[in-house]
Amino acid sequence: NEIGGELITLDKHLVKSVSITDVEEAETGIRWATDTAAALADTLTRGVNDYVFGLLSSASITLTADVTLTSKSAIANLYAVAEQNDIPVDRAVVALTPANFAAVLAQLDSNVFGGNEAIRYGYVPNLYGFAGFVCASNIPASLSADGAIIAQDAIGIASRYLYPGTEGAYPEAWSATTEDGFTIGYRRFMDLCRGVNKFAADVLVGAKVIQPNKIVILK
Repeated sequence: NEIGGELITLDKHLVKSVSITDVEEAETGIRWATDTAAALADTLTRGVNDYVFGLLSSASITLTADVTLTSKSAIANLYAVAEQNDIPVDRAVVALTPANFAAVLAQLDSNVFGGNEAIRYGYVPNLYGFAGFVCASNIPASLSADGAIIAQDAIGIASRYLYPGTEGAYPEAWSATTEDGFTIGYRRFMDLCRGVNKFAADVLVGAKVIQPNKIVILK
């Protein structure tokens, strides 16, 4: 009957910026603002993804399971692995290295999976009761792992919008926040002397493994 909390330090500040001249923008006719905003977000979230998976280490996570993913029965057995380690299957994801994720995809014909997401998009939602199977190319090599079963609340992530320190310094500055509360900041401005548009995005984020006993390393 007690409620606790965890302190997560915002210790990772990722910044990415791009620029385009007036001439380049006129000649290409690209959707500069729309396409660039999406590209910046993609770059930053990949960086955050690397940072979060980099927290996984054999020193803090001791639960392991020996698995093979070359048959449907072996893949389905991951359900038992999760249950044996008291991980709620419906609130856990299976993160696999590219080779092992591909092995799972190879077993998921539409007549078996009941949908075409695996075949058409390489996306595997709600397989065998799990919240999803995902490809994770950034699982630390030091783990010598094929993947991991990760409970929804095993890793805590926090982020905060950094408002420009000088009021009015940027003509445009705003933030975008996902439904999960993850926030990215954007700033657009121009080098008037050179006619160069600049677009930057940043994220201030922190992460922490708060329930190491809710993560199983698959080998």
